[in-house]
Amino acid sequence: MVTLRYAFTDWLSLQGRVGNDVYHDTYFSITPSGTAYRLGGSMDANQNNKGVETNADFLLSFNKKISDFDVRVSVGGNLRKNSYESTNVTGNTFNVANLYTPQNLLAPNPTNYMNQRREVQSFYYTAEFDYKNILFVNTTGRQDKFSILDGRSLFYPSVGASLFSQI
Repeated sequence: MVTLRYAFTDWLSLQGRVGNDVYHDTYFSITPSGTAYRLGGSMDANQNNKGVETNADFLLSFNKKISDFDVRVSVGGNLRKNSYESTNVTGNTFNVANLYTPQNLLAPNPTNYMNQRREVQSFYYTAEFDYKNILFVNTTGRQDKFSILDGRSLFYPSVGASLFSQI
């Protein structure tokens, strides 16, 4: 992951980050022939499991006192890309007892997930206003656009306010 932050002034800054996660693994799970709950045995073999996820985001932040108001506003965005490939073989009952290979399964069930790609594009903001530490107003919003929803997007807004009296 790499993060860069630049302060234009003491009240305005910009931050950007990029991170990448990569994994590649295999596993092999056997229930031996003759096991009480599965006499013929079984296999679950993931022969190739690869994934890559990349996240990139930015955040522009404003934090300043203006007359009797404290104003804090941030706007940002995130791009998350994910790709996944997997080759699996599962099955029950081995033709030859104690020979644990996919070719020895009575009815092997291969599955392949090749080059599945997903992407989420997000934009968000938060704004907080404070009047003399008495009246507080907050609002946030986030818009996510999903590749798995054919590019449709969802918006999540919020608004809050509170009032404190000083006795």
